[in-house]
Amino acid sequence: MPELTEGTVVGDRYTVVSRLGSGGMADVYLANDSELGRKVALKVLHRRFASDPEFVARFRLEAEAAAGLQHPNVVSVYDRGDWEGTSYIAMEYLPGRTLKDLIREEAPLSPDRAVHLGIQITRAAQFAHAGSIVHRDLKPQNVMVSSEDRATVTDFGIARAGASGVTEAGSIMGTAHYISPEQAQGQEAGPAADIYSIGIVLFEMLTGKVPFDAESPVAIALKQVTAEAPPPSSLVPGIPADLDAVVLWALRKNAADRPADAGELIQALDQIGERLRAEGDPSATVAFAGAAATRVSSSIPVGAPAGGLIAGAALGSRRDRGEDSSNGNGAQPPDDAEDESRRKWLIAGGVAAAVALALGVAAMLGAFDSAPQVTMPLVVGRDLQTATTMIANQGFTEAPTVQRVQSSQPKDRVIKQNPDAYARTAADKKVTLTVSDGPGTVQIPTVADLLAADAKRVLEKLGFKVVVREKASTDVKKGNAISTDPAAGLSILKGSQITLFVSSGVDQVVVQSVIGQLFGDARSSLQAQGFVVPAAQTQVSSQPPGTVLSQSPAGGSKADKGSSVLLTISADWVTVPNVSGMSQTAATSALTASGFKVKVAGSPGPTATVLTQSPSASSDAPKGSTVTITLAP
Repeated sequence: MPELTEGTVVGDRYTVVSRLGSGGMADVYLANDSELGRKVALKVLHRRFASDPEFVARFRLEAEAAAGLQHPNVVSVYDRGDWEGTSYIAMEYLPGRTLKDLIREEAPLSPDRAVHLGIQITRAAQFAHAGSIVHRDLKPQNVMVSSEDRATVTDFGIARAGASGVTEAGSIMGTAHYISPEQAQGQEAGPAADIYSIGIVLFEMLTGKVPFDAESPVAIALKQVTAEAPPPSSLVPGIPADLDAVVLWALRKNAADRPADAGELIQALDQIGERLRAEGDPSATVAFAGAAATRVSSSIPVGAPAGGLIAGAALGSRRDRGEDSSNGNGAQPPDDAEDESRRKWLIAGGVAAAVALALGVAAMLGAFDSAPQVTMPLVVGRDLQTATTMIANQGFTEAPTVQRVQSSQPKDRVIKQNPDAYARTAADKKVTLTVSDGPGTVQIPTVADLLAADAKRVLEKLGFKVVVREKASTDVKKGNAISTDPAAGLSILKGSQITLFVSSGVDQVVVQSVIGQLFGDARSSLQAQGFVVPAAQTQVSSQPPGTVLSQSPAGGSKADKGSSVLLTISADWVTVPNVSGMSQTAATSALTASGFKVKVAGSPGPTATVLTQSPSASSDAPKGSTVTITLAP
């Protein structure tokens, strides 16, 4: 069928706006719904498949399966119909990008973000499973992510409701990188198959890679059956051990060894999410801060269109087999044989023999293990006593071996376990627990008089968390370290918080206004503030003697504590005595007794007497002022 052009009306209701992309079964268009006045994603079955009963049945099954799922994390299907010899589905239009695009652009995602998205995807699967619907093709290409990190699962094109038989006997439905071992062997796919696929999606979000890759879909499918996935943290250090364990739990080869249902997986992820939020676990962000610049380079095939606004339908791609055939707008040109290879592979002959051989060898080796099988519990994050009790209750016959290491985690917390959580193993298997011995203690060094930045660097290098606070000091230069709390020389736990006091310089005080006060009262007030008050200057004034007339610095201004405040006060008026004709000694005694200071001029000598005086005799002058006497022989 030729590409629908803008303005084409489908089903007398949907007006095509633009083409969003092409998938294995259908083209997807952005269209306007004329009846409800909303944008929709219109998925139109390729005409070459319209005459194939299996494809038509599968296409209709997608509409029926998704239409019955009304959930915030599942794409809404509004309508289904036939038009000009083919079929179409009208569904919710989801602006945003696929999770595959997000992984390609931002992986590895931080653990807390991967957990947040993983819980939403698993909730969608849980809701579908409650309606007896198994998606069977969960992958990042089938998850849309909004700008607020809301995840919506799309494309129920190969979902299976109950005992519906829209497959061929012995065929594989799904995408090789994400199918479960049972799907890879052509077996019935139940809810556990979706949980396995979610495990791979979690692995890819955390590392930027899928756990199993090879040159062909058949080789990848074989790895899904026989190879063990590595812990995500082996590719990206810093991923929490309990998150490692949950991902590997979902990726167990035996469906019975995986979480019992989607709810159990949600519970495990939710506990990890709560721990990351409550503890501010460094592994939630450490090693991911520079992800954009140091992102793990992914050579993993991708299968969704790159680019901006994508409809609520997953669009397959040649990239599923490692070929980049994008035509520049994010959509992929269809190809009959290639489309089919994305949806099913007939595995027979050599692959079946390889799977049988691998399983046979495993069974034969298992026959020599006579000990009963038990499940290893998840004890990472537990205290040692609780972990030991859980292991014993699970049926293990020996106490665990404990290896203690210094760690930022609290003392006695389990930070690593072997075997991995949820692994099925012999009851007499030796269990090894790596347990935190706490961070250890460190002696606080002396940092006084160092520049603040240097002092902070010294303390942080020793593992302390440093809080800087300013403190006034008359002894330490502004910007230099004064001291720490706790004090230097004490030994405290590594990672503890230390307060570093840094000099803000001499403390400044607002100078009190003392104008109008008597000198004695003014001096006392200023000295109480920490200022020095030298002897006052005097000035002739109509104010009562001793009244403060002015001050420097002025009242209300700020001055360094310990600095001087100069006061000018009103003088006391005194009558100047007549000292003419007196000797220098006699004149000085008379003037001093009246409260004056004496300045001598002229020709002093044993017989010299006062010739003149200034101010003149009998005039009034401020007490404490100076009287000049001129002597003559």
